Amino acid sequence: MVASAIEMGNAIAKNGPYAVTLTKRAMYESEGTAPGAGYALERNLFAMCFGSADQSEGMAAFLAKREAHFTGR
Repeated sequence: MVASAIEMGNAIAKNGPYAVTLTKRAMYESEGTAPGAGYALERNLFAMCFGSADQSEGMAAFLAKREAHFTGR
């Protein structure tokens, strides 16, 4: 169980730090809210990702079939 948790953590850490931060924010801020409020928050935070340098880098890396180099912006 510990090994799989470490593997999952390593997989998450490979993603863009900005997206990971916004994902954690969505989880914390939507806890205990009505589903509709949580969905609205998630939608807004997801939209914020698409204006980021990390999103552009991730898409470019995907299209070029290379590893992304995220900056957290």
